[in-house]
Amino acid sequence: MGYAVIAFAGVIVGLLAGWLIASLRANQQLAAERRKCALAEEKNFRIPILEQALTQKTAEHNQLNEFSITLRSRLTEATAKLQDVQPRLTEMAAKVGEKDWQLLQQSIQLEQSNRRCIELYRKLDEHQRAALDNLNRLDQAQRRACRDLQAAFAEVIDRPITLDEAMPSELAAQVEPAVPQSQPIPALSPEGLSDHEQNLIDEELAALDKAAEEPASTPAPETIEGMPVPPPPPTVEIPDIPRSSFAAIPIREIPADTTPPQAVAPEPTKPADTLPPVGPAATAANPAA
Repeated sequence: MGYAVIAFAGVIVGLLAGWLIASLRANQQLAAERRKCALAEEKNFRIPILEQALTQKTAEHNQLNEFSITLRSRLTEATAKLQDVQPRLTEMAAKVGEKDWQLLQQSIQLEQSNRRCIELYRKLDEHQRAALDNLNRLDQAQRRACRDLQAAFAEVIDRPITLDEAMPSELAAQVEPAVPQSQPIPALSPEGLSDHEQNLIDEELAALDKAAEEPASTPAPETIEGMPVPPPPPTVEIPDIPRSSFAAIPIREIPADTTPPQAVAPEPTKPADTLPPVGPAATAANPAA
């Protein structure tokens, strides 16, 4: 009897334990189902928003497809045009390369001509310097000759003379005088020349000095109104002149005269009636002259 009560109590305890375990599992499953229902409700709430976004993305995708089709057509047309232009580009590249080569050859020739011109200019400058030295020496000799001539004039003539004394009466009767016979010739300076003649000589010497200092300039060509402008002169290539041809050009050196001019004491002034005769009478009186 006691064993039966214990077995019955055990069965009851087992049933209670089973019911408790089953109820716990049922509660867990119910909570999981509730969570699933909440997630499903939330998803059902987001479905319209997702559908709207999907519609917008679909429209954008369609626009991108149309733009891609347009780009493909344009790319096809550009490829066709490029294939048509490519032979021309190749031909133009070949022509440009040929012109570049020609320009390179011309630049090399121009550089060589430039070097030859520089060499010729250098040699010309040397010859010009030598010529200028010769001209300077010639100018110095001319100046010394002028000073000697002035000294000689001062030695020979140192007083005013009249036209009657300078020209015989029979020759003066045949020639019409340029000035009145009573008008005397202007007086000479102590150096032997008049002031006017001395000024003329000084102007000539100043002009020679200025011409020697200033380089010669080529005047610009004059054009007549209504006439066409003449074409420029053709380009002439300067040949390569050997140095031996320049060495063969003789340059005459004028030796510098280092002797100082001799001072000549002027003679005393002679009266007008003691002037030496001129003309045929002077030749007859002084045959040595």
